[in-house]
Amino acid sequence: DALKAREEKKKKEADVKALKDKVDSLIAEGSRQEGRSDYKKAIESYQAALNLDSNNSSLKRSLEETKDALKAREEKQRAEAKKKEEENALQDKITAVLKKAASYEDERDYQKAIDQYAEALVLSPESSSIKRSLAGAKEKQRSLEAAKLEEKKQLDEKKRKEEETKDALKAREEKQR
Repeated sequence: DALKAREEKKKKEADVKALKDKVDSLIAEGSRQEGRSDYKKAIESYQAALNLDSNNSSLKRSLEETKDALKAREEKQRAEAKKKEEENALQDKITAVLKKAASYEDERDYQKAIDQYAEALVLSPESSSIKRSLAGAKEKQRSLEAAKLEEKKQLDEKKRKEEETKDALKAREEKQR
């Protein structure tokens, strides 16, 4: 009877040791996974260990800290994704405005092109290429206005000469009468 009790005690001690070794192994695995920032696998390991040793307060803390780390990483990833999405949307808008500006330039409607480049510059104030495009459109607008002014001067001069010629012909006709 005493022999049987000793054997049962030894078996119980072996079972307790095996359980402790299994818990320690799961905790070590969780710690390794956490060290690799594989928080989901670490949580699985810690949870499995906690299922075997539900009173382990240190393990409970590790599990909660790992869950918090996973949550923080996921929140950071969402914030980064949102920021990237906003940056892409802004870049798409800038691209659309610049395409519109280029189209106006192709049509030689420089004032509308200038307005579009100015809008793009508000969206991307540090862009040297937009600044150059805006300056180029302004220069083309000035050149166009100067050419129109020169053309008007030439037309006015032509009209004046035609009037002088008409007047001279009229005066000659009157003189011949």
